[in-house]
Amino acid sequence: MSKNEYLNGDKAPLFIAGFACLACLPIIYLATRPVIWAVHVSWLEWVLLPLFTVVPIVVAGIILYCSA
Repeated sequence: MSKNEYLNGDKAPLFIAGFACLACLPIIYLATRPVIWAVHVSWLEWVLLPLFTVVPIVVAGIILYCSA
């Protein structure tokens, strides 16, 4: 692809993927909050940290992949 070629101007998939990425964070937080409170272990938050980072990125990637 050269510098002069234009990409598809459809920004809807990027907007939807960004919104889904941001929407995943409160959903994951609300789903894991009772587990953290029930177990009462301070290191459990560090175990769940990859869940908070990987899942939104994967959801956005799936949306962008399927929209291509």
